[in-house]
Amino acid sequence: MLTKVKHQLAVSAKRLFKRTTGYNFFNKEQTFNFLSPYEVHNSVSEKYSLPIVEDVGDHKLLFNKGSVSMNRNTTWVFKHDERACNLLPIGSLSVDHQVLRTDFGYPNPFINDFGGRAAIQDFILPHPRKKLSCRTVIAPWSHYFRKEYYLYLMFVAAKLCRIKQTVPSALIEDAIVAYPLFYSSFEQEYLRLLGFKENQVVDTRLVEVDFDNCILGNLDNWLYPAAQDVMWMRELMFDKMPQANNSKSELIYISRSGRRRVENEDELVKTLMGFGFEIIEDQKRSVEEQFHLYNNAKFIIGPHGASFSNIIWSKKGTNLLELFPQRYVYNFFQYLSSIVGVNYAAYCLGPVSHNQPYRAVSDNLKVSVIDIARYLEQVMVL
Repeated sequence: MLTKVKHQLAVSAKRLFKRTTGYNFFNKEQTFNFLSPYEVHNSVSEKYSLPIVEDVGDHKLLFNKGSVSMNRNTTWVFKHDERACNLLPIGSLSVDHQVLRTDFGYPNPFINDFGGRAAIQDFILPHPRKKLSCRTVIAPWSHYFRKEYYLYLMFVAAKLCRIKQTVPSALIEDAIVAYPLFYSSFEQEYLRLLGFKENQVVDTRLVEVDFDNCILGNLDNWLYPAAQDVMWMRELMFDKMPQANNSKSELIYISRSGRRRVENEDELVKTLMGFGFEIIEDQKRSVEEQFHLYNNAKFIIGPHGASFSNIIWSKKGTNLLELFPQRYVYNFFQYLSSIVGVNYAAYCLGPVSHNQPYRAVSDNLKVSVIDIARYLEQVMVL
């Protein structure tokens, strides 16, 4: 009932927003129809099969056998014509006050994760921006979102990699990349690895870009990014990263100090060290350090967290054991593991809640070290 009321309020807010600002938000279908003449790449829709996953402790079902449906993966090069075109502060392209929706999520005053109130405020109380003219602008993301490592890697970096693979290099060699910047070190590292210089990157909240061409790409699902995007990103990193010195441990436990901590971690660490695992403390690391940490490892254990985004740098045949709290059990790292050939396993102490509220994302967890030790004894002798 509450969800229905929120939806009705959001629809009413959208109508009021249009009357107040003059802008109208296209839905996904309208956006794709509008951009169809400018399409330069379109992969076919496909399904990706995922196997059943049983808990390594008590063998309860964690993930049923199923498939992930991946919608078409598209790139467009929009040509600026006589219509009024504007790259908005949130990163969206507006054409004659029609705001294109190239990515999932929607500016909604009741949801602040993906657009939300900050976006609405931008339209109602716009701030002056510096003006910049260029031949080509790349707009890799169409609304605000949380400044997290996984989200940046899968939403922005992977899409930029797709754009570089599917758009002629002559068009993008001097292009400006424009979106609401993170101002994080990992953002700067990925942009550099992708070949974009510092003077090619601008924040749409501060700079209004006038362009001849605007390169766009879609993203339909934040849990299951397109497998081809992941593989293109993997190929880029394997090509760009220097050779490691192989001094790092092949058996690693990724600790967490914030949310989703293992509450009896001291006990777990003692057990894991008995099997030869190195404990990787939760601290800031460069993209290069994270790459080599995961690329060198043969066995990785840890609670569910953004660090596991780096599993896409792991070699085929690496083992990953993901630890879950009871109310937050999701399979998107199983999906990423399957794309790159990592052997995936999962563990959750006790019954899994069928009600998985988003607020449970911060839940801590406990483990049975007996369960973990028994599992390692079995799998490490194979």
